[in-house]
Amino acid sequence: MAKRATSERNERRIHVLPKELLERIRSYQEKNHIPSEVEAVRRLLNEALQNHDSVEDILNRLDIAFAREKDLRILARDILSTHILIKNIVIGDNYIEFSLRDGSGGQIFNNGFLRISPESCYPESFIEYIPPYKRNKNAFVRTDETKLKSISKNNKIPF
Repeated sequence: MAKRATSERNERRIHVLPKELLERIRSYQEKNHIPSEVEAVRRLLNEALQNHDSVEDILNRLDIAFAREKDLRILARDILSTHILIKNIVIGDNYIEFSLRDGSGGQIFNNGFLRISPESCYPESFIEYIPPYKRNKNAFVRTDETKLKSISKNNKIPF
């Protein structure tokens, strides 16, 4: 029996699409010099889904990726730099800060601490962000000042 050529990150799916939509996909593929129809569909889906992301969605993605990759520059490269809603990325000594086109923003520190600014990216507008899957549903969580104090200039990003 032959082994399937799939990886843990990929899953094979078959979708039926209208001919008109397929022609639009092929046109996009040709105009953008994309080698395969599958890659063209991947790019289109990714862009469409990114357009619906919120700052919370991006922080959740950063938090999950931080569990396996601690280098903030790699997270910025892999998640933030290619995201179509990202307007600005700031790389500090111990944090990465980003802002979206709508003015909201987020921060991730080198200890995994997350902060969010739902409306504007002024330093005083950032508050602690805890992803939904980490929240204690029985207790109200507020910013712990000791966490903020533990983020010091001695905790620099490794290069």
